[in-house]
Amino acid sequence: MDVGSIVYYSISPRIMNLLVQVHGQLGEVTARHLHLPPSGSAKTYRASTVHATLAIEGGLLDPHPVAALAEDHSASTQGPAALEALNTHRTYDLLPSLDPFADQDLRQAHGVLMHGLAVDAGRYRTGPMEVFYGDPQPLRTAPANGLPVAVQDLLRYAEEDDFPPLLTSCVLHFGMVYLRPFTAGNGRLARLWQRRMLMRHWPVFAYLPVEAFIHNAEPAYNAALEFADRRGDCGGFITYARTHPGSPRRIARQFRSKCGSPE
Repeated sequence: MDVGSIVYYSISPRIMNLLVQVHGQLGEVTARHLHLPPSGSAKTYRASTVHATLAIEGGLLDPHPVAALAEDHSASTQGPAALEALNTHRTYDLLPSLDPFADQDLRQAHGVLMHGLAVDAGRYRTGPMEVFYGDPQPLRTAPANGLPVAVQDLLRYAEEDDFPPLLTSCVLHFGMVYLRPFTAGNGRLARLWQRRMLMRHWPVFAYLPVEAFIHNAEPAYNAALEFADRRGDCGGFITYARTHPGSPRRIARQFRSKCGSPE
């Protein structure tokens, strides 16, 4: 697999202008030391993120049960939906300790995320996979030949790229979706891994509820990914990621207004 063709994107003046705006918003969050949500709100942000992560993948649990499952150690015996929620909580707990550029950490995260839900959790797929973006017909078939090397090349690209991480993280997100390294859980892991990369630069990304906004506009998210896949240019996905209601620019502004000034 040629990772160079996967990570290609065209840069437009619009992307550059959006990048400046996002950096401005995040810079203000950093300057005001708003790295954490208001006291007592961390669990609320987490529950919102976990619920949306599951909902994007068709999960049917309501937000309140999802929040309760974070501390329910018997959840693994309550059926697949409860186990899925518990696994997602555990993966978010593990996230700060993981290296976003290490494929063994990526596989570890997948192993926790899909524990008890996929027989090959934490292992790369070995067969081809049809690629869907919300439509009943597959766009293409993703091969398995050379997949481990392609994932390592993608992670190395994300680590060594000299462009701003707000751009490179979008390429990483798209690349993970494009490669489909695992038999299940690829979309949620791609979003999780972009979050982890951004956390290295802005700790506030540990709490920004990006998935909740993606869930509210899921067709547009899938359309942006499909358009990038068809064109062989993820520049359009980068533009989407910087402008949709769940973009860091808008979420950071909302987070800043809710947090107010530091105590």
